[in-house]
Order: sequence, then structure tokens, then C-alpha cells
Amino acid sequence: MKPQLPLTRNRFHKAFFAFFLLLLILLSRAPALQAQRDDPENIPNPDTVTIAGTLQTQLGCSGNWNTGCAETMLTYDPQDDLWTATFELTAGSYEYKAALNGTWDDNYGLNAEYYGPNIPLVVPADGFVTFWYNHKSRWVSDSINSSLVHLVGDFQSELGCAEDWQRDCGLAQLQDPSGSSLYQFITAAIPPGNYEVNLAFDLGVKLREGDPIPFTVGEAEAVIFNYDPAADSVEITTGDPSLATTSAPAAGMPAPAVAQ
Repeated sequence: MKPQLPLTRNRFHKAFFAFFLLLLILLSRAPALQAQRDDPENIPNPDTVTIAGTLQTQLGCSGNWNTGCAETMLTYDPQDDLWTATFELTAGSYEYKAALNGTWDDNYGLNAEYYGPNIPLVVPADGFVTFWYNHKSRWVSDSINSSLVHLVGDFQSELGCAEDWQRDCGLAQLQDPSGSSLYQFITAAIPPGNYEVNLAFDLGVKLREGDPIPFTVGEAEAVIFNYDPAADSVEITTGDPSLATTSAPAAGMPAPAVAQ
């Protein structure tokens, strides 16, 4: 009769190996929480931005929450200083986040929050949905939850556009990272003078109906543009240039929130 001790050791070794293998699998699937940095406001411009979430498998990814899937990566457009992509989705409920540089090391969720909650998305019917990420404000959203809208007018060349009234230059994006349904853009780059402004939607595909809105900029003034989609109203005021300080992540935008 064979002694039982070697069998016991064999079982112990097998159990230890199984536990070790399970631990490796769990660690490989978990976001790298240890990589969360203390200074997210200093994250450099990313090389890639991935929309990672429960929508990925239907778009051709090997699995959901896959930060390295090329099929759901956004494309950067320097003319808009914005990362965007449009995907065709079936009706249903989804969740997603923006993962930078193909990992979970730096990611943004709801309300432009660093390591923030997943962003809920309810697609009412089969169709196309546009996603975007603005690295200056860290705002990631989509065309169902938010409006993709920017300013056009006879001041755009002062902001870096090739020409004025350039409807496909989105450098003056009106943003709503907090989810308040009120959109804002602040700049101190417009010289004193009289100007006109209109709104362009969906990367310049369409313009807001009606005449352009006149406004005046005084010496050493910042201009605050506010847009309320529900009322289709635009409010333009001026203020201290410090409102648009270039030391902020984006003109007029708060520093990215850090999940506690």
C-alpha cells in the first residue's frame, strides 16, 4: 500500500497552483488602480483614446472593456483639437469610459471624472452614435447624452482656425462636463471689437437657424458664451481675463475631478 503523504502534498501543490492561476487571471482583468496618479491635470496628450465598455463586442472587439481594441478607438482631429468616432449600435443599454493609451492607467468616466463612474448610454433605436473626448477638459460623451456643438463666427482666426466662419473648425467647443445641460466656452483670445457668432452642430454638419448673434469685446476682457439647448438660447457676457487663464486644463473649465 502506497503512503498517503506524497498524495497529500500533490493535492496541496495542485490547489496552490490553481489558486495562483486564478489570482493571475483576476489581476490581469482588473483595472490598474495602483496606477492612478496624484496629478491627473498633468497627463500629457494621449497617443490613443479608446471607448471601452459593454458596446465593444458588437463592434468587432474580442471582448468588452477592452482598452486596446482598435475598432473602438477614437481619431484625433487637430482642426477641432478633439478625439471623435461614429459607431453603429443596436438599440439597448450600454456603459463605457474613455481609456487613454490603451490601458486603464489613465481613464475618464462620467462628468469628466478621473477614474470616474461608467457613463450610461441608452440607444433608443438602431443607428449611429458619435463619441468624443476633449483632453483639455477631459470630457468624454456621446451624441445621445450630449450635444456636439461649437462656435463659428468672424473671430475664429483669433482662436487658431484657418479662417473666420469656418464651420468645420471646432476649437471653440461649447462643453458640459458636469452634465448640467448648460454648455459653456470662455476665451480671452478675442481682441476688442464688434463680432458675430453662430452655433455649428455635429462637427459643422449643420448651423443653428436664425441670424448670427452680435457681441462686443472690450479691452482686456474674457468672453463667456453660454448655450441652453432646451431653450435654444445663447447668452454672451464678458468678464475678467482670469476666467480664461491658460493654466487651467481648458479655458474656463475646472480641473479634472479625482475619484476618492
